Amino acid sequence: SIKASLFRKSSAAYNLSAKKLEYMPALKLQDQVTYATANGLNGTFYGNEGMALPTSGSIRTSDNYSAAYGSFSTIAVDWAIFNFGKIKANINLAQSQLNEADLGYQNELFSHKIKVADAYLLLLGYEKEATVQEKNLLLAKDLKTAITAATRSGLKAGADSSFANAELSKAKIVLNEADGRVMAQKIRLNELLGISGALPEIDSMN
Repeated sequence: SIKASLFRKSSAAYNLSAKKLEYMPALKLQDQVTYATANGLNGTFYGNEGMALPTSGSIRTSDNYSAAYGSFSTIAVDWAIFNFGKIKANINLAQSQLNEADLGYQNELFSHKIKVADAYLLLLGYEKEATVQEKNLLLAKDLKTAITAATRSGLKAGADSSFANAELSKAKIVLNEADGRVMAQKIRLNELLGISGALPEIDSMN
């Protein structure tokens, strides 16, 4: 969408340049060469924007399939000395269209920057969350080790060991989910930046 907006802006700029050239005289050249049967009068086929009249042959009593050449050339200078403000109005309209196209491009670019910033900040948050879950997993592992030792020595009941195992499994699942969100957000950021290949490594929040 950004490229499309940029192309529309470029098109509007070329259109403005063309409108400004309407003040200049236009030299129109045309040369036609035909080769066909002699059934029709060989001459003009194209009117050169009305500067020449297309011609056709008269009705014949019989067909004549003999090949014949024909040619026709025109040259004209077209210069609107008095245009009653039409050219100026066309230039103003083209300038307005260029301004509109430029604003559309700037809006598309700004919207994309917002999407990139949002994806970047979300990725920062997800990475911070993954770091917290890594520490939580280490804590769950240490807690399981301590409770297992206490259970084996008879200081704690066996149910405590089961609870520690459940908490450790839960911590692993939560960490996997957090890592998945980080991976998905990195892919989204890559897409927004138009980057293929390795996923980005961004600044930490420390």
